[in-house]
Amino acid sequence: MTIGEKIYKFRTSKNLTQKQFAEKIGVAQSAVNFWENGKRQPRLEQLKKITDTFNISMYFFLDDDLKEATEMSVNSELDLINLKMLSIKNNKSLKDDEKAKQLKELITQLKLLQNHHSTNVNTSKKALLNNYYDELNEKGQNKAIEQIELLTKIPEYKK
Repeated sequence: MTIGEKIYKFRTSKNLTQKQFAEKIGVAQSAVNFWENGKRQPRLEQLKKITDTFNISMYFFLDDDLKEATEMSVNSELDLINLKMLSIKNNKSLKDDEKAKQLKELITQLKLLQNHHSTNVNTSKKALLNNYYDELNEKGQNKAIEQIELLTKIPEYKK
């Protein structure tokens, strides 16, 4: 099922028209129409807006085999993605425009996977900091905040 088909399925399950759905996520109704009809792919920011607005996971938009891949190693994910790309490329029954459309869909899903991995890394680091912080008494917590404030003033450690 494509991302557009998933958007359609989700939107209709909420009994929303394209216009109502578009208004909730801050896009034009024509954009929703293009996505659902496979004429365009939503950008990652637009998918994020949908997930935030309706409180659903980005996993919703991944293919089932890519959902399973998120539980595999990075090498397994890359192997699966390469296989999908090769199967699209070598499928002689697909016209070039259909191949391009499927590759665009795969690229969108790759961006979702990338976002998933970067979110997991940031979340686990923050969880680790929280765990250490929770082990401290009030005096230690104040000192930890002080130290983090100092680190944020050192250019070498700034983003």
